[in-house]
Amino acid sequence: MRRAGVTEPEKLLDAYRNRITDPDDLSALRSTFLTDALYRLPATRLAGAQVGAGGRAYHYLLLDEPCGPDMGAFHGADLLHVFDKLTLVGADSPDHLVARDSLVGAWAAFAATGNPGWQPYAPDTAGNSRAIGGSPAATEQMIIKPPADDVTTLWTGLPS
Repeated sequence: MRRAGVTEPEKLLDAYRNRITDPDDLSALRSTFLTDALYRLPATRLAGAQVGAGGRAYHYLLLDEPCGPDMGAFHGADLLHVFDKLTLVGADSPDHLVARDSLVGAWAAFAATGNPGWQPYAPDTAGNSRAIGGSPAATEQMIIKPPADDVTTLWTGLPS
């Protein structure tokens, strides 16, 4: 965490412990931190910079876990949806197919019109990102990303 520029790594570690199910699971802590450091934070910063420069950005978070909760919604999981390969991993259940249809529909709409079907990203607005998958109730809901919690507060102000 210190190498990532975090000035108070102990506080950030405690904040991540509050974010995960088992606060003593070091693998989950590491995975959650690295997911934020390598993917979520750069993606939201980039979307915010695009909007700040006068452009539009659309943001989504894939919550679907086609290979189960042990693998989670890993980097590249969206490709199983986009290229219709969910059957290869035994994830062709109705919930996964709803997530697939939502993701593919958004990508197709964006390619055709420049709009995936939801409002552009607005950094300080509640519901600034589209949730895709996770559960039928969560699919196509707008969520706050990054979430407003201690983790986000401790990441704020770090070098981009």
